[in-house]
Amino acid sequence: MRIRSRRMPRDQPRADEQAALHAICAVVDVGDFEWIPETHERRTPDLWLQLADGRTAFVEVTLSTDQDAKRLKGSGGSKRPFRFNELSWDWKVWVSDDHPSERTALGRQLKEFVAAMVPVLALVESMNGSPHEMQRRATETFDVKPFHPQRDFPNAPRRRWLHESTPDTEFEDWALLDWLPSCDYWFVPDLEDCVLHGLEPRRVIVVGSPTPVAEGPGCIEVHVSPTESAFRFGAADYLIPAIQRAVTHKQKKHQMAGYPGEHWLAVAVEGNAAAQLEEACAPDEPGARADLTGVNYSGYDELWVVGCTFHDWQFAVARFSEPGQQPALCTVARPPRPG
Repeated sequence: MRIRSRRMPRDQPRADEQAALHAICAVVDVGDFEWIPETHERRTPDLWLQLADGRTAFVEVTLSTDQDAKRLKGSGGSKRPFRFNELSWDWKVWVSDDHPSERTALGRQLKEFVAAMVPVLALVESMNGSPHEMQRRATETFDVKPFHPQRDFPNAPRRRWLHESTPDTEFEDWALLDWLPSCDYWFVPDLEDCVLHGLEPRRVIVVGSPTPVAEGPGCIEVHVSPTESAFRFGAADYLIPAIQRAVTHKQKKHQMAGYPGEHWLAVAVEGNAAAQLEEACAPDEPGARADLTGVNYSGYDELWVVGCTFHDWQFAVARFSEPGQQPALCTVARPPRPG
């Protein structure tokens, strides 16, 4: 493959754009390419390709994102670090949430969740352990498993309910009236939401050892992410919705209008969608490849789907070129990261 890159007349491409270009160049013979500058006058595709066989293709690259997950990540990223006068160390925590949209509907704010961490971390700081011991103690205190309303273990809430309540008392009534008011878990509202609405409590892990602050208040740097349940091998229940969501969004924008040549859309997928794409490209069991024929990409001559694999050293690639047909599937080596 010989590629002659023209001078790039715009800002550095995003990681998903670079991944899409690399994947395409690994599969087809590209002789030349150019990143297309954005303008205020009209919507433009991202990339121009001159293929070795003489064809010209314009490529729009998009990252498939779940809006609930995006809002959840933004709620942490826009407000970090949270600084508190009660803290003398800088802490970094990871928060995962199985139900971001449902929790938002109930009015559960991330800032309230983070504020409840402060007494926990302040107490840990007062115990004067090593940074590693402080990390361990905080993570153990944040652990919800010993209080989880839906799990079965010795002295679990449901076992206590059976022994401590009358036979006609419902678990929810006992939990709300007897157990939760005296529960010493650090954030009881999450347990209440689990009892009343079936929402899995959020999980908190301290990432790395805390560091002392030379002057001023300490902080809690918060990183948040949604939690995806495990995927089934040979399935595409995460992959197809992720692809279709991105395609539908781009179909509405008509960014290829007026550009002569083939029109390609490249979709970068993440999380379980990327894992299912990887498994489709190299299934553990022969004949167990996922059925991807139902993807609708009308308006585009080709659809490319790219996912970074869990091992982080290759890309999984699906190339859709015949509507209603299974795409061509392969993996390609990922270029080394700079530095």
